[in-house]
Amino acid sequence: RLKGRKITAIAAPAPRAYVPPSLRGRIGGGSLAVQMRKERATTGPVRVGTGQQGGKNNEKNRKKRERRRRKAAEGHSAASANSNANSTTKQSSKPKPKLPPPKPEVKTPPVEEKKVEPEITEAERVAKKIKALRKKLRQIAKIEDKDIASLNDAQLTKLKSKSSVEKDLAEFEAKLAAM
Repeated sequence: RLKGRKITAIAAPAPRAYVPPSLRGRIGGGSLAVQMRKERATTGPVRVGTGQQGGKNNEKNRKKRERRRRKAAEGHSAASANSNANSTTKQSSKPKPKLPPPKPEVKTPPVEEKKVEPEITEAERVAKKIKALRKKLRQIAKIEDKDIASLNDAQLTKLKSKSSVEKDLAEFEAKLAAM
């Protein structure tokens, strides 16, 4: 109901990059990275865990560090006092033994072990050949079941070799039977 009122178009604001609700309305705007750089420049690097109580391990580690510092300080002051008083006796009481120079290592070439293959008897060799020939015959039988028009060159040559495979198989079976 806007009788008699003049309608003015309100221009929509230009779309902006997403800003999380926690960062909206901050002075300086910009991206989060820009804001973090500004904070770091004013406050310096932030150390996590400073001023916190921490757990049991934190306390134990703090005590260890303190003990090491005290021990190092005591050892340093005692060592400096002893070194001034006993500078000549230290050198004469503990002479350092001189070690002979290290001998250069002579590398010998590794000895190659020859694999000793068990001797294959003639009967085993013939049995292997028979097994291979039977496998070829099975493959040829599968090829024969397919349509001849769909076969490739390798399959066609295998089909042509069927008679020679059968002949070789018969020879080797006779040879095995004679052994």
